[in-house]
Amino acid sequence: MTPELFREIGEALHGPDWRTPLAYDLNVARLNVRRWASGEKAIPPGVVADLRRLLQEALAVRQHALAALDAAAEEVSDGL
Repeated sequence: MTPELFREIGEALHGPDWRTPLAYDLNVARLNVRRWASGEKAIPPGVVADLRRLLQEALAVRQHALAALDAAAEEVSDGL
């Protein structure tokens, strides 16, 4: 995994201030996240698996929210 992809995933999960929340999610020091993002240190393979899990969880939450919003929008349009 490249540092660029690591940063992209961090931002996708937590927005522009992603480093501290991602360190918390990964249960690692913020310094490790900073070093991985800068390319100073290689990103361990286990982190890649953790990032995949975090993205899948975030996607599931967003899909549920989207389905709920679609249902609410349908109720509103049916009431018109």
